[in-house]
Amino acid sequence: MRAKQAILTMLIIVAIFVSKGLYTSNMLRGKIDQSYREFEVVTNTLSPLFDSYGITLVDSQVKVSHDLITIDQFRTILDKTLKLQHGLIDEYKKCVVGFETIDDKELFLRAQRVAEYIKKIQILSVRGDVKEIHAQLYNGEMYRVVDPMTEIINKILENKFDAAENSRKLALAELQAYEKVVYFTAALTIILGVALYRCKCDKLSGKKPRKVKRVNKNRKF
Repeated sequence: MRAKQAILTMLIIVAIFVSKGLYTSNMLRGKIDQSYREFEVVTNTLSPLFDSYGITLVDSQVKVSHDLITIDQFRTILDKTLKLQHGLIDEYKKCVVGFETIDDKELFLRAQRVAEYIKKIQILSVRGDVKEIHAQLYNGEMYRVVDPMTEIINKILENKFDAAENSRKLALAELQAYEKVVYFTAALTIILGVALYRCKCDKLSGKKPRKVKRVNKNRKF
């Protein structure tokens, strides 16, 4: 009877251990997938998007204003930059579909403003009006559309990094909880194994539980 109870207890422990293991593995798989998506978004869309606004657009307009590049070179850069930005924005929209935040909506709105500004500068470049392009740079109009864009990208990047860090902490906590289950299961399994071994030894040796003799208190000597 004791052996059956011990075996049943061990089966229950194994079932709990397996269930916990499956839950933990599924949770970790989900966290890994989420972290990979965050990394993919940052690497493939947000980082190059930031560079196209904060570096390429600003740098090219400064250079053409100081005659460091020709107006034709500037126009080519604008065409490529606008095409790249449209592609990156579309890619980012696909990544956040169903998970779109207020910051994402603001990003799309500000991207549209920058696109309108680039089209305006493109018209000036076609005219060869370097003087007006120079004026757009130094009257602050370029920075009034570019700076808000780079700010919102930075904000989203920080949120992505925070989300990745939170996922890491949750996964670590779940692993630590699973380790405790493993240690507890191992200890309990050892105890039950020893109990089963002793029970088996007792049966093989033919030992029977000792009977306690009752003393008749009314017996006369």
